[in-house]
Amino acid sequence: MPVHTTRLGILGSAIPEQFAVDVLVLGPGCVQPYHAADWHDVLVEIEDGHIELELHSGARHTLSAGDLLWLCDVPARALHNCQPELAVIVRLSRSSSQRNR
Repeated sequence: MPVHTTRLGILGSAIPEQFAVDVLVLGPGCVQPYHAADWHDVLVEIEDGHIELELHSGARHTLSAGDLLWLCDVPARALHNCQPELAVIVRLSRSSSQRNR
């Protein structure tokens, strides 16, 4: 069975008005504390670079450009950019008008 390596590419796609996109850019060495409410109902794509997801246990998982994930209810502590280049995280969620339905 062939493996498809095409990235979703949220930033390069037309997004229907029912959805909202925002971008989080982490500079080299930056840490973004994890707050569960920020990731509720959000589809996440690593657009560029690498991120280390630090869990409450102290374990870290590396996420790379093209990875698609769901961080809702993840026992995370922080997202780290340990690389010398920028890391770009794209967040796709329902627009506020859709969430209030």
